Formats: sequence, structure tokens, C-alpha cells
Amino acid sequence: MLALGTGRDPAQWQGARADNVHLTSFVQQNLMLPACDAFITHAGFSGTREALAAGVPMVTLPMFAEQPENAVRIAEIGAGTGFRLEDVTADSLRTAVEQVLTDPTYRSHARGLQRQMLALPPLEGFLTDL
Repeated sequence: MLALGTGRDPAQWQGARADNVHLTSFVQQNLMLPACDAFITHAGFSGTREALAAGVPMVTLPMFAEQPENAVRIAEIGAGTGFRLEDVTADSLRTAVEQVLTDPTYRSHARGLQRQMLALPPLEGFLTDL
């Protein structure tokens, strides 16, 4: 599934698309991620948190702000791999996705972080604790 962005009509898509890719303007990532085997992401805070909460390994293509640092950390903890956006090619992206899908250590690390996150106290208790 590929989300083009709110307000962008998938029927207007002019680019190449594989037959097994579904285009949509918007998708709720936190509902979709538990059904995913891998996540191609810009490594923003919310998407990274949602992917780790779902135990999904990532291929990162950071663009700006905190994203490059998040991408480095994702690679350091073994939950994914990635590229600088200006360095990615179709072949390198395909290879990275295949690597994340076939090397079980990426999923193992992502699932390990998922278990750690699930063991944290609920956010509702945070205000009470303060």
C-alpha cells in the first residue's frame, strides 16, 4: 500500500506502479502496520514509534528535521536499514527491502523493542506520577 497524501487522488497517478501496489490518499498507519512485513518510511517520530510498537522492521529514507537521526538509531538498534534520500536508487531500495524481509534479525530486533514498549507503564499514569 502506498499513501500519496491527503487530498491526492490515486486515480490521477501517472507514475509507474507494480500490480501488487495499492494506491490510496491516506491510511491510518497504526492500524495498517501490524499487518505489514516491512515499512518504508521517512523515519519521522510518529511512524518510527508506530512501526516499533507493531514490531515491524523499517527501510528508512529520511528527509529533514529529526528523521536522519531517527534513521541512524533504527540502524544502530538493528530494527532496519536505510539511505540518505539523495543516494537511493530503485535497485538499492529493492535490495534493502529484500534484506529486511529475508534477514530475520531485523524482525527479531523490532519485535524485541515491541516487547519492551508493551512492558512500559501506560501513558495515562504519567500525569498522576507527576
